Amino acid sequence: MRLLGPILGVALIVTGLPLLISPIPVGLILIALGVIVLSGTSPAFAARIRRLRNRYRRLDTALAETGSRLPPRLAEPLENTEPRREEAPPPFP
Repeated sequence: MRLLGPILGVALIVTGLPLLISPIPVGLILIALGVIVLSGTSPAFAARIRRLRNRYRRLDTALAETGSRLPPRLAEPLENTEPRREEAPPPFP
């Protein structure tokens, strides 16, 4: 059962790649679902997504907006990949 999640996630991403060129954005939906499944089942993949979100603000914004529109059960893996930003220290008086 442990292998089912990663296999399903990779299958969704691989299936979505050729569908990116279709006029209907089915490929984006499949790739997003694959990322959600993989980030929920693989801690290493979730850490990689977290680093990418920290590095690329546009990706972080897109995933945050996507997560806000998903049902809570599907949004949870995306929330777990939110970058851990440290707050800036207060300025000197």
